[in-house]
Amino acid sequence: MRRGKEALYIILVTLAVFAVAGCKPGRQAQEKSAAPVDPTVSRRLAIVSPAFLSPKMERQRETSHDWTVVFAKDGAGIAYVEPVGEKFRVVHNGDVGKPYLGISELSISSDGRRVAYVGAINDHLNKMVVDGKEGYAFGPDDNHWFTPDGKRHISTVARYGGKYVVVEGRVISGYRIEGGLVIGPDSRSIAFSVKVPNGGRQFIVSDLEFRNKTVFDSCGDFMLTSAGDALLAVGCSKGGSTGIKAIDFVTRRVISNIQYHGTITRMKFSPLRDSLVFTYMDKDNKRYVVYNGREEEIPAGDEFMTDPIVLSDPESVGIVIGDVYKMRFYRVFQKRNKNGKPYGFISDLVSSGDGRHYAFVATDMGDRQMHIVVDGHEGPKFDKIVTPVFSLDSRLLVYRAREAGKRFVVVSDENGRTIGRHKDYEMVFQPEFLSDGRLIAYGVLDGNELWWKVENLAGRR
Repeated sequence: MRRGKEALYIILVTLAVFAVAGCKPGRQAQEKSAAPVDPTVSRRLAIVSPAFLSPKMERQRETSHDWTVVFAKDGAGIAYVEPVGEKFRVVHNGDVGKPYLGISELSISSDGRRVAYVGAINDHLNKMVVDGKEGYAFGPDDNHWFTPDGKRHISTVARYGGKYVVVEGRVISGYRIEGGLVIGPDSRSIAFSVKVPNGGRQFIVSDLEFRNKTVFDSCGDFMLTSAGDALLAVGCSKGGSTGIKAIDFVTRRVISNIQYHGTITRMKFSPLRDSLVFTYMDKDNKRYVVYNGREEEIPAGDEFMTDPIVLSDPESVGIVIGDVYKMRFYRVFQKRNKNGKPYGFISDLVSSGDGRHYAFVATDMGDRQMHIVVDGHEGPKFDKIVTPVFSLDSRLLVYRAREAGKRFVVVSDENGRTIGRHKDYEMVFQPEFLSDGRLIAYGVLDGNELWWKVENLAGRR
């Protein structure tokens, strides 16, 4: 009899919780993430409320599209922000969070099981919220991340006049960090810089327990990671000499040490050689590109407008140069065809994995519409284009576009020609290629349903 009363009590409490949250009991069970998931199959992840579709949220999504809804890797989970009265709350796999005056920095773990965000308590206080639990105050210069495996949450917190690392709610008080930090691809290491008593810096790579540390003296002026965070580049300076150390994140081995004279303006790892390509400006305001032991000055009067990319046929560096009125694609370390067509604005410069192709988003001078440019070939114009990405075999380019209020994914060939335009949706999120290279996957809002769409591109090559 006692067990029966306990069961009845649990059922009543559960129903009361759903009533307070404003959800139907079936909604949580319907949307709760199931593990494991088949990454090759499309599936519905959530049915959103009318409040999510309100004009208020639509206006907010116009400027913050990619953080109001976040998808876990392979669509393993979902979290999104919805209004409730004059406040906002997060819905994570069907679980409804506490309302706040505002919500920002929404993040979901790779396995979809965990969620973190910043909740505004009032106009002067924001708090870090992890898995529904409020933590430390979150300042304007703080950041937070999940480890790649999704098992740990790491953030920064401002205390006692400094910034410190927080691992799963535990403040690491022994290190007052300067600038940002980065988490290793093995989910077991972290890198950051600290100031030392003599006014210099140290760059530290450590395990997450802060027991096994490697210290690089006179380093930490700046930091960059490669795609996948396997490599680190850190700025070092000592006795008037400036340089860049490239470090293997996992083994902590120094791969290269490059000396330079001037101010670095842009820097990137090349996927072709795992080596650095960077730009700098000397004391005479001359601008240079450096890659693989070579250095070249760009034309006087031009500035660097994008990060550089490395091309393979022939081996050269591509970068967008110009000014705020006119820009062009420029090939460094190449004798002929150095200058591309001038445009009013260029963004999103990318290269294929093998370095044989490049693409960017361009706006003609005096025009507001955009078009994709692949190896110099122009594609059709749209109201907006964002984040192009090449297929794994470098033969296709996929990007998101918007036209007359409709959002969709476009597939183009090596000449920028459209060979596929996918269905229109209310929201479309960044596509990604799955490991076999034949499938793309991306999140969409279809009516009042959030979906993880998986589509086959095999017949379009």
